[in-house]
Amino acid sequence: MKKIKIATLLSLLALTACEDVIEIDLDSIEPKLVIEAVITDQTVEQTVKLTKTGDYFEPGIYPAVSYANVIISDNLGNSETLSEVNPGIYQTTNLQGITGIVYELSVEVENMEYTAISEMPEKINIDTLSTEFFEATPRFDEGYMVKCHFTDPAGISNYYRFKVYENGVLLNSSSDFILSDDKIFNGNETQMPLRMKTFQINDTVTVELLSLNKDTYDYYNTLIESSSGPGFISGSSTPVNPVSNISNGAMGYFGVYTINSKTIIIE
Repeated sequence: MKKIKIATLLSLLALTACEDVIEIDLDSIEPKLVIEAVITDQTVEQTVKLTKTGDYFEPGIYPAVSYANVIISDNLGNSETLSEVNPGIYQTTNLQGITGIVYELSVEVENMEYTAISEMPEKINIDTLSTEFFEATPRFDEGYMVKCHFTDPAGISNYYRFKVYENGVLLNSSSDFILSDDKIFNGNETQMPLRMKTFQINDTVTVELLSLNKDTYDYYNTLIESSSGPGFISGSSTPVNPVSNISNGAMGYFGVYTINSKTIIIE
């Protein structure tokens, strides 16, 4: 329990100013478990990160959660227990996501079990990348912007995230999502202008097209809309919590998606 003092001038109520000191008891915020779990179709170690939300009075401190039992299984009967490779970081050794397979995450820690289920969506490939020259504006310098061309499958709902790298450096991390669903262009060839910045001659630009399931898309969307943005999953307080697909009140998400990438050199 912590106390703060609020001083209020009452000069409007008396000829001489006086000061009231009010003591208010404030409870610390009970930390919550944050699970950030991702399975992709790439041949890499799949990772689950466990932390706790921070206390209002101790901002910037987000403790790692160790000694958890973390298991990923699928609807084909396969199962793997993840190893803790660093404090709060758990990784697989032999798991590559496959389209159409349903994956289940189970996390047991501190006498609680948290679960989530996600299905790997169909992989959508980038057809090509193109560039368009723009004059300088108040927002952008003169240079080239990149467009991502791909064909959206007909008859199903698709959800996308775009990641852009400039000379090997990711430009839009968790603080700057580029998301889209296919409500406008369902079943059609489309081009997505990636209006982040302009590029210059000889820049190497790589675009990753992430095909998301709806749970992951909804999580990223509410992360953008929340008042504190993605910093919330690191534990800061906000009145709007990003929607989670994990049970028992855990925060975070269990994301399952495919990745396709292409690279273009600005000429």
